[in-house]
Amino acid sequence: MIWNRNIPAMFYLLFCLGLISLCIMGCGKQKKAEDKIFRSEMTIRSLPTTMKAKSVNFIDVNLKCLNGDSWKNDAEHLLFLSYHWYYSDGKWLTWDGIRTALPDIIASNKETPVSVKVQAPDLPGEYILEFDMTQEHVDGWLSKNGLKTIQTKVKVE
Repeated sequence: MIWNRNIPAMFYLLFCLGLISLCIMGCGKQKKAEDKIFRSEMTIRSLPTTMKAKSVNFIDVNLKCLNGDSWKNDAEHLLFLSYHWYYSDGKWLTWDGIRTALPDIIASNKETPVSVKVQAPDLPGEYILEFDMTQEHVDGWLSKNGLKTIQTKVKVE
């Protein structure tokens, strides 16, 4: 066999191409959200009339699962209640608010109280606060998969 000094480079190139094809075929592929739609009803139980800019507040929300089956909050299906801030004209301000972990089980057709940790916007003004849920290890915000959110106007001083 005749030794060619380009053989090690060719093996390296083939190795890299093999890794690239593995990644294309599924290595590190993000899971898709479960097929079921998270149907729920959210109500705000307590909301301060005003918030101080940059302050952290706890807002009590009732969450009711309307799926017929309870939601399980475990390592494989981490559920959080969070929020988005919008300017008063509806333009987006903050999409990814602080996440508040939900209880281990959200029983079907029963209201579950959740105290959501919310940080007010940095500047005074009139804003819209929207509560939403997210499920870790899937493709994100459940409102994009049919979950109904709830919005309320908030004055920040």
